[in-house]
Amino acid sequence: MNLKQGKNFSDPLIFPLYKPPGIGSTQFLSKFKRFLPKEAKKPGHFGTLDPFASGVLLVGTSGAMRLMNQMHSFSKTYFAVGKIGVSTPSGDISDGPFELDSSCREILPKVFKDLLHKDIIKTFEGQYMQTPPSFSASKYQGKALYEWAREKKVYIEKPPVERFIHDLEIKENSEIFPKSSVKYWQYFYENFDSLCSDWQNYPEVIFSAQVSGGTYIRKLFEDFSRSLGTTGVLTHLLRSKVGEFSLYCSPHLTFPTHEVDFSQYIGQSVNFNQLATVDSVLSLISTESATIGNLAVFDGRDSFEKLLTYGVCPSQFFNKIPVLQVSSSDAIRFCHGRPLQKSGRGAMRSGSVWVKDEAENLLGLAEVNIDSGEVLAQIIFSGPQKRVIG
Repeated sequence: MNLKQGKNFSDPLIFPLYKPPGIGSTQFLSKFKRFLPKEAKKPGHFGTLDPFASGVLLVGTSGAMRLMNQMHSFSKTYFAVGKIGVSTPSGDISDGPFELDSSCREILPKVFKDLLHKDIIKTFEGQYMQTPPSFSASKYQGKALYEWAREKKVYIEKPPVERFIHDLEIKENSEIFPKSSVKYWQYFYENFDSLCSDWQNYPEVIFSAQVSGGTYIRKLFEDFSRSLGTTGVLTHLLRSKVGEFSLYCSPHLTFPTHEVDFSQYIGQSVNFNQLATVDSVLSLISTESATIGNLAVFDGRDSFEKLLTYGVCPSQFFNKIPVLQVSSSDAIRFCHGRPLQKSGRGAMRSGSVWVKDEAENLLGLAEVNIDSGEVLAQIIFSGPQKRVIG
């Protein structure tokens, strides 16, 4: 990619997009594909965002999807709302039946006391073993677990996987979520018999979570609720950040989401509208305000040129990886998958480097091997050997 002359759709690009609730990640990607030119090859998304959830969804084109393993190194930040004493097979309110913990009345005072101290949720920070939910994109025999669960009613429990919880924090907002307030918890406790038959009456918890890639917030809330002695289900989920790309809301911007204002947690004031019809989601945003900070909300009426401005070069996205600029002859060697010699390239450390030619076109990703004195291709974006090595 020649950064001086501009970007091209044939170059690997990463698009940080906003996915509204009510549409799956694959379905959202299919709609986005309609607006891409033919030069943008093999688009895909980096990590599923649940249909009921909203927020940052990263889409890669023209070879960028080869960076899936590197993308897993980024943490993700979420804001969520869950109900205590309620559970569903999926862990969210998109699927029933709703099971109600009628015995939770006895522990409600202790649960709420623990939540008021806020430190209780901190016990989940650090290394965390998580079993993938039976309704998830995790695969079993080449098929997503949610497909087994929905199509065949087979609920598969896979072995726990190690995840890392960087930060968990209880939030407060009794105006937008009145059922998270002290008064409501007390009211629910005192009127439990008349309220406990409807899942919507159960009290709520608001929290934020910064987690490693692959962590399911639905399952995290289930596990947290279980540690309190009851059950839990998510009602709202917003992915606010992936790596350096955050959902930053400008004050004048309106975009479709749940009737929930998460903006105060992000730090800006914004007017949220209820989710519009799925078919019109991508064309609701005016061209004058088509980005949320550094996050693109693509308007289907935009030109290819404007859409191109939303794309991010991988070397800019992974900007902590150093860049190695090579001669034209070495560029040819690299694009044919041949190792480059480290000697004569100055001080270099072991690890990954971006490889660019003299015109600053991004050729691929390489690994510097100090012991052998070689620079070995890992991913090649340009030339006859476009591929992942090894």
